[in-house]
Amino acid sequence: MNNKYRLLPILFWMLMMSAHAQSFSFKMFFRDAAGNKDTIEIGMDPNGTIGVDTIFQEENIIGQPFGAGLSVRVGDCHIERFQGAIGNFAFKKQILRESYPSDIITIDVKSDNYPVTASWDKTLFEGVDLLSGTLLTSTTPGGWWDVGSPSNLNVAFLASTDSVQFTANYYPGAFYPSHYFYFDNFQDTVSILWFVFGPPGIGVGVESRSSGIPVRLFPNPSYGEVYIENEQNLAIRAIEIWDITGTKQKASITENKINIDQLPQGIYFVKIWWQGSDTFSLAKVLKQR
Repeated sequence: MNNKYRLLPILFWMLMMSAHAQSFSFKMFFRDAAGNKDTIEIGMDPNGTIGVDTIFQEENIIGQPFGAGLSVRVGDCHIERFQGAIGNFAFKKQILRESYPSDIITIDVKSDNYPVTASWDKTLFEGVDLLSGTLLTSTTPGGWWDVGSPSNLNVAFLASTDSVQFTANYYPGAFYPSHYFYFDNFQDTVSILWFVFGPPGIGVGVESRSSGIPVRLFPNPSYGEVYIENEQNLAIRAIEIWDITGTKQKASITENKINIDQLPQGIYFVKIWWQGSDTFSLAKVLKQR
């Protein structure tokens, strides 16, 4: 066989590995009071979307009935659930593209035996600043946990604990909007929880995470050079760049400009420390090929 044809499978494998170099996923395990179990998988990748991604072997099961006892699914964007609609997608595995505030998703829980316990490997999130704000909550993204919910879950940060026990996110006869639950085509009452990847400070701002100082990165997405702009025209003391797995990256940095040309395609978080202050802002940029 000609050598160039021998190399084709190897080159294809290398391209696939490069495309998914920043993939991150974890499993969340559920168990109800009767001992029934179920598992879902959630992750992030530059090629992920809210919809069906065949490259990650995702299957849309929105039209299938929930299983007996305990059945858990990952749902599509929170806007559908917030408006009381069932949505368009449901998965046992979903790989997303972005973190907060873009890809807020739902976890739909159908159980006949509450309370239900959810558990995970918290070491995947510990010490990873860009993922340590990842959370599971029973209250809607419109007000996060400040507005309350029928469930006792409130909010659980995945880096702080490895499990949480929660009651149903609906209460028959009580006044709660329909976006806390829904009835599927088979008349199962399904509790809705919300999940999002992200750094500390989720719910207190979009671009600014810790200092309260808004920043803008442009162009975004970018092929190489990225400029940093802040409304207060503050001087920058230091800049750090991290990928979605929590790995610190190297890039050429000069004053308010970063060159990410040498970084692989993917999502990066830029941590900006301000001159004369011990606080920082955190912003996100997408590197294109």
